[in-house]
Amino acid sequence: MDRSTVARWESGKVDPQDWQRPALAKVLRVTLIELGSLLRAPAAPKPSRDENVAVVTLEYDDEIEALELARRVSASDVGKETLERLELTFHDLATKYPTVAPQELLGQVRRYGLYIARLMDAKKTLTEHRQLLVIGGWFSLLGATLHIDLNQQDAATARLRTAMTLAQHSDNSEIQAWCFETDLAGSQ
Repeated sequence: MDRSTVARWESGKVDPQDWQRPALAKVLRVTLIELGSLLRAPAAPKPSRDENVAVVTLEYDDEIEALELARRVSASDVGKETLERLELTFHDLATKYPTVAPQELLGQVRRYGLYIARLMDAKKTLTEHRQLLVIGGWFSLLGATLHIDLNQQDAATARLRTAMTLAQHSDNSEIQAWCFETDLAGSQ
């Protein structure tokens, strides 16, 4: 179709001819009956310039609002790299457990535990929050084990309860199982 023809249809000056309607309905993805209803619908009064600006502003605000929500959902002060490094650090400390003095490892576990607690207050995605709960659970469990080794039962119990709470909130059954195992070993 010629642009001027479409412009006349849009302005309501003329209607599409009968032979043009099937192709137009197909392009618009409507039935011929729906197209006929659209063509017979009274034209809406033309908005004034101020109304045009208001409509554009509302549409623009809706778009910005949607974009802002998407940005906020994915915005994070934590980040994938931080979580990966925390996991690696935990694995390094857990590997050192059999060969390093408990008091020395406990100092490192405390430092990283405090760092994880600060990250809990940071802006993060839901996935990152869950990962932090899991990492915090592992660090708390390691801390509980170290306290048991140092014969510090109250501290061990507190860290074990923290590990269990984090495991429950993150729905991590592996940490929960290790909490039960550690609690049994510590009470013997």
